[in-house]
Amino acid sequence: MKTKPLLLISLLCLPLTGCNPLREWLPFPDAEQQAPKSAESEVSSADIYYRLGVRLASGNDGDPNYPRALDAFQKAAELGHVEAQYMLGTAYLNGKGTQSDTQQAVKWLERSAKKGHAKAQYSLGNIYLNGRGVSTEEAWGVHWLMRSAKQGHGPAQLATGVSFATGMGVVQDLSEASMWLRLAQSNNQKQAKALLEKLHTKMSAEEIAQAKARFKRWSPRRYTTAISPAEIRFIQHSLNLLGFPSGTADGLLGPNTRKGIAAYTSDRGLTEIGSKVNTDLINAIRSEMGA
Repeated sequence: MKTKPLLLISLLCLPLTGCNPLREWLPFPDAEQQAPKSAESEVSSADIYYRLGVRLASGNDGDPNYPRALDAFQKAAELGHVEAQYMLGTAYLNGKGTQSDTQQAVKWLERSAKKGHAKAQYSLGNIYLNGRGVSTEEAWGVHWLMRSAKQGHGPAQLATGVSFATGMGVVQDLSEASMWLRLAQSNNQKQAKALLEKLHTKMSAEEIAQAKARFKRWSPRRYTTAISPAEIRFIQHSLNLLGFPSGTADGLLGPNTRKGIAAYTSDRGLTEIGSKVNTDLINAIRSEMGA
């Protein structure tokens, strides 16, 4: 069994405790300004619950009230609010407003991560990679890190580069490692420079040049399946206008809609999308419709 380098462990262990509580709870600093003025305010949507949670966690009306914030995030998360699911998972992971509960943390982080939330993907990857409250699953951990890295998340890019450099959870690939570490360095990850210099002593000039060329061509891609009913209605309405029958524009993803999507992507040569319902499909349709 390979021994993991001390550097690798230190890089991939999340700093999940001892953080500033507001930075931990407030990914969007201006969100609390839009929140209801009290917990008694009438709330009728996931977004309102989320904003209420942010306001309570920030202490905007006094001291932070983490238990009540947790309750608001819970309501928003159960209604499908992606950011609230991430916040709730983070709260359970760090014991904010509740006792630490890794099982609940993984549940909510996974829901958010599956919908494309880069920070949730990164957190989930580290949980599995380091075996924090779960069985260590290196390949599964790197899977989530890479999904986050592909969206441009700097810490995930650094961790992905280290994984390829050491062969942890993936087949060792120094050229791939070099590309991800270059991306991490360009994304203000300070450790990346020293790691790159050490890595390049083990690579040929040709390999380094290839990795550099891939780095220059790289661009972030949004990976998500978080498609709202309104967006599905847009897809249905647009495809019907374009001559690809997709059923009634009711916001429900039924067999007729899927047939219309498959016919459209096949006709337009969008083989990478196929029958998937994602942001790439929406962007393609919007471009064609001039929307």
